Amino acid sequence: MKRNYMVGYKVFFGLLGFSALVTEIATIAAGGNWNPMNFFSYFTNGQVFVISIIIMIGGCMLAFVVSRIGVPMQTTTSRKK
Repeated sequence: MKRNYMVGYKVFFGLLGFSALVTEIATIAAGGNWNPMNFFSYFTNGQVFVISIIIMIGGCMLAFVVSRIGVPMQTTTSRKK
């Protein structure tokens, strides 16, 4: 069950990063000053793009593992006495 939440969190935050980039691009393009090379030359814009992709890939990989295994993550270990 917790892995399903993790998939949702990763996909949500990956999409949140992409939505921030799209909003920024739309704002700049509305002003008529859109240049992709200039936009992605800024470190923060490039990093948001890369990190969003990494988070989305991680969420997809985790979703694949959860669907293949189908076992919820175990958070505690039980001791036998």
